[in-house]
Amino acid sequence: MAADNSLDANRAIAREGIALILTKGVQEADEFLVKHRGKSAQIDGSLAIVRVVRCLLTWDEDAIDETDDFVKQIEKKCDNSLDTSSVEALQKSLIVRVIGADCSLLRALLSFVRMSLAYYVKGGVMLRSANKAYQKVHEEVAKHAKSNPSAFEDVRAAYSLGYGIVNLALSLLPESVLNVMKLIGFAGDRDVGRHALELVCRSPDMKAPFALLALLTYHVIIRPVLGVDAGHDFSDPIQRGDELLAFAAEKYPDAPLLDFFKGRGSYLKHDTRGAIAAFEKASSHCDGQPEVRDLCSYEIGFLHILDLEWEKSAPLFGRLLEESPWSPGLYAFLAGISMASSGRTSEAQEIFGRIPKLVKRSNSPFEKLVLRKSGVFVKTPITTSIARVVILEMAFVWNYMQWCTEAQHQRIIDLLQDERKSVEKSVYPLSASLLVEGACLLFIDQLDKAEVCLRGVLDNAETLVSQGESQVPALATFEIGLLYKQRGQMEKAKNAFSKSKSLYQGYEMESQVHTRVKGAIEALPRS
Repeated sequence: MAADNSLDANRAIAREGIALILTKGVQEADEFLVKHRGKSAQIDGSLAIVRVVRCLLTWDEDAIDETDDFVKQIEKKCDNSLDTSSVEALQKSLIVRVIGADCSLLRALLSFVRMSLAYYVKGGVMLRSANKAYQKVHEEVAKHAKSNPSAFEDVRAAYSLGYGIVNLALSLLPESVLNVMKLIGFAGDRDVGRHALELVCRSPDMKAPFALLALLTYHVIIRPVLGVDAGHDFSDPIQRGDELLAFAAEKYPDAPLLDFFKGRGSYLKHDTRGAIAAFEKASSHCDGQPEVRDLCSYEIGFLHILDLEWEKSAPLFGRLLEESPWSPGLYAFLAGISMASSGRTSEAQEIFGRIPKLVKRSNSPFEKLVLRKSGVFVKTPITTSIARVVILEMAFVWNYMQWCTEAQHQRIIDLLQDERKSVEKSVYPLSASLLVEGACLLFIDQLDKAEVCLRGVLDNAETLVSQGESQVPALATFEIGLLYKQRGQMEKAKNAFSKSKSLYQGYEMESQVHTRVKGAIEALPRS
């Protein structure tokens, strides 16, 4: 009984530490768990989760390396032997096994953050290792729980979180990596993963707050940003996000990180004013949580871009450039392109020249993109008209454009048409403006006008590919697929989706576009 009480006490400490991520931030969560470090595998495992969450929020390259080493050390300490001398002893040893598997899972997530094919494959192999360990624990529980089913509920909850994240993560990997995983008989089921996380989220398990965070991230960030569901219907992620936030509000009132997710949920509903209010509330109540403030500043910056308020987005990205460790190269580009869009082209030019020294992760598709584009603008000074086209193209590529109101879409269309004469002699800016205008017209159901714009992009496809701008015709082809879908021409839609993938390759955002293609094809009605 004493061992069971100890297990419960350690579980309570571990859960409190993870919950602090939501209420007080990763720094306070880390400090709390460090005080209890070494008391149990549960507490050490929770500390590993906290440090990995910090990396996922900040993408700090140095912190990723340090955290990977830290999690690896915890993994080595997890004893895989089983003590069957009593139900309590068996339960404890199974929990330790789960924590060891969690470490493999956490290290896989750190690999995915690095965003290169080699790290995706490495992370996939780690996921497979974790999944095998969870399966073995499941088999042990099935074998021993026949005579005492309730005794192993805690163990079931413990491995369900890992099993859920494994399935979700696998389903979201680039197709090239998924194909490798399938060759070794390993595939993920998105629905199974969501169901497993939902069970843990509402359980007393110590990792329940982490499951809540994972589900919120999936529904209100990953699904819409990666275009997992394809098309423009966000009713399901909106509903599930609202349900999770209502549940979370009862347990964690006034949590700044939850206000951030409320902001994300607001602009899924096309409520950009409400989104900015939620982000500003989160920013004003996040003392000691710089990662939350940085997330909110980034989102507010893009919301100002959608409102064509370049003079407001520039200082936000400028602050991130000075203070955030995530991606100074990307922040510099966004600050510079915002300045140029508001007419401050000389200041922008100086920032573009600094970007090569600021890029920290040459394997990041985002940083590859801004490194290439800034290099072009250093050689050929940018104009205000071209800057406005480029910044709106980036908002579209990043999937922000779909959350505009109809009035915002119309203002963007009007601006692009006004700038057309200033950019029409240059193939890339002209085509990018037609792409964004076509997408906006599609959002507001002006299908015939949208098709004219999008086919105008494809008329320049060969030149765009030769200039390294393959993402423009690839996305135009994808949008034509969505147009066909809205017209009910499903076979043509499928062909267009497939062409957007097969005809254009080797560009920076290729993996992200392929994820949208995969979701779009899966969302088509089955004949």
